[in-house]
Amino acid sequence: MEAPDVIICLMGLFFVLIGFLCAKYPNLIAGVNSLKPEEKAKLDLKGLGKFTRNTLCLMGLAMVGTHFLFYLGGLDKRTCLVISTVLVPIVGLIPYFIGSQKYMRK
Repeated sequence: MEAPDVIICLMGLFFVLIGFLCAKYPNLIAGVNSLKPEEKAKLDLKGLGKFTRNTLCLMGLAMVGTHFLFYLGGLDKRTCLVISTVLVPIVGLIPYFIGSQKYMRK
């Protein structure tokens, strides 16, 4: 295994680890600590933590999977590295931002 492969595997593992930490400690989610107490009371922290865990774990696995699939498909290492470290998280954050809105109670 070469250095880019190890980096991608570690980054994917890091995303999975952060996902599980966010499920256990939802205050780790960006912006939750800065909410006012009345806004925080409207937030379903448990549900948002699980949703964040699922999204981050899926992104971590997708990073590793896309890297190796594209490499086996014939792309060079640099292109695979860019796709898996830049495009996968950006594409993964779009549905996260849209889906996380349902955890705010009215």
